[in-house]
Amino acid sequence: MDIKSKKNNKIVFPLLIVLVLPLVLLMSYYSTSVLGTLFHKTEELQKPVSISEIERPNYTLNAIIIDTDLPKFPIDYDSLVKTLNLSLTQHQKTTLLLYGESISKSNHTNITDAYKELIEKDIPILIPQKYINEYLNNRFDEYKLQLESVPKEIEKSIKIEKQYFSNPYEEYIQNQLIAQIPNSTYEDQEDIKSYPNLKDFIIDCDSQSINQAYYIQRVLSVLIKNSSMSDITEMLNNIVIDSQSSDINTRNKLSVQLKHIVFNNSLNMDGDVYWKVSVISGKSYIYPMYISQEYVVNDSNFNEGYDVEPLAQSKNSVRVPILMYHRIEPLPTNTSSFTTGLYVSPEMFEQQLAYMVKKNYKSLTSQEFYNILLSGKNPTQKSVMITFDDGTKGQYTTGYTLLKKYGLVGVFYIPSSKTSITYNQLKEMSQNGMIIESHSATHIDLAKETNPTRLYSEIVGSRYALMNATGQNVITISYPGCVADKEAYSYVSQAGYLLGASCGRGIDHYYSKRLSLQRVHVFDSLDNLKNILSGKP
Repeated sequence: MDIKSKKNNKIVFPLLIVLVLPLVLLMSYYSTSVLGTLFHKTEELQKPVSISEIERPNYTLNAIIIDTDLPKFPIDYDSLVKTLNLSLTQHQKTTLLLYGESISKSNHTNITDAYKELIEKDIPILIPQKYINEYLNNRFDEYKLQLESVPKEIEKSIKIEKQYFSNPYEEYIQNQLIAQIPNSTYEDQEDIKSYPNLKDFIIDCDSQSINQAYYIQRVLSVLIKNSSMSDITEMLNNIVIDSQSSDINTRNKLSVQLKHIVFNNSLNMDGDVYWKVSVISGKSYIYPMYISQEYVVNDSNFNEGYDVEPLAQSKNSVRVPILMYHRIEPLPTNTSSFTTGLYVSPEMFEQQLAYMVKKNYKSLTSQEFYNILLSGKNPTQKSVMITFDDGTKGQYTTGYTLLKKYGLVGVFYIPSSKTSITYNQLKEMSQNGMIIESHSATHIDLAKETNPTRLYSEIVGSRYALMNATGQNVITISYPGCVADKEAYSYVSQAGYLLGASCGRGIDHYYSKRLSLQRVHVFDSLDNLKNILSGKP
């Protein structure tokens, strides 16, 4: 180093000190202030949070509304029956029409397998809040085990505390759900990812339960460091969003998240698994549940309220309306009012059948009607005999089909030698609960026929022909044109008939007039049927 360089260094170093020192002091002061502030903020973050400071959410979720007082079975009923092999009892059909809900026993022994079948068969499913609560309670219980003591604010499990029910069946289902005691610990399926995602589903949300779940999650997140409950939070968020709007992205997320609920092994227990059907906006949704006791429908309902005030009953009579139908087909046009009056459209006929099932009417066979008539007492259950004249094609293709669907019995009066329903079809009908009776052989006016051989053939011959065709006893004859005379009555009695059916406007009957029973013609009107059932056609 030369002398000139040394001289320059002596000048530079003091200059650097003068320039740098203030900068260092400034940085030191700034750093101390910033670190102090950060430290102060850290202290604030580490300050314990009081449970009383945790906000309780107050979300309002849109509850599902179940259709009630159905005019007929939902449009997807036949498909469900076929796909799930549903077999509803008559009482279960009554509750479905009356309350929009019903149950039917399944072939499953656990909830998870039943849900899997529903999803794989693309059947719309419902997820009750009860099942969501069980999943959340089990998850939260796992976290609570990490606490030395559980705060009283979150001691209780999430549960539905419903006090008002819109009808007795809703209360019955709720009690059956409460009675289910699942396994005490959460047990997710090991291969949950391999299970199918949910497709068409609806969640029966309860605002109180969801808000309580949010609150417990928030408390546990504060009390347990490094706890990861983000999956629970996200699922709750999506349930709330889905309840309030229809968002496809949210539903796609839920279709995966909700698998942990429906395929949760802790839902399974010992007992009989039933399908629970709920009709919502005309569409059927199903979920599996355990039923310990079936709903009781009152069969002693003869004196229960009628939609039309009943006419006073005739003294010493037996009250059972006998309905008379002819053609179950679309109403014709450009015909006389008399001809049109013989028709009831398939749509109206189904509504009339549904109405009787909803009101828990028992459809009687001819023998059951005779036994009641012989007793001289009204039945304890509202009862009716549904009859058909002439053996028209629509009675088989439509009438018989709808009677089976609604679990009702029809009494078909068939002209044995002049029918549009084949003998094979008659045999099929008789084997499926329908009653085949005589309407003479060729539908002649029995009061005008004087030839004994012809009368014998029409009255006696027709009875044995139908008995041979169906293998069923034939105990009733319906008179063509509703007319018969003393001679015809004589043949009827000697032939072994117990009952003879004519026409009329009354619904009260006497044993002494058992060979000339009044039947009331039904028109294409539900109000007409209601009037008939009350004795006011």
